[in-house]
Amino acid sequence: MNAVNTEANDPGACGLAAVAFIPDGTVATQTVQARLLEIVRIHVVAGYNGSDWQRISGMTQFAVMPAAGVEI
Repeated sequence: MNAVNTEANDPGACGLAAVAFIPDGTVATQTVQARLLEIVRIHVVAGYNGSDWQRISGMTQFAVMPAAGVEI
């Protein structure tokens, strides 16, 4: 996240959020500290503001997730 924020020259460009989403494909994979991670394009359908879920439409974002499958 720090690298993305630095490149974007925006400390809030990349961060954490509680969202409900529909995955839309893996963009890239990367090994970080011996773990395989995927960068996945997601369509956000709702966000949690601390007390309620609110529907969101038309928002595409990217998420970093552990890769599916067996780790060796």
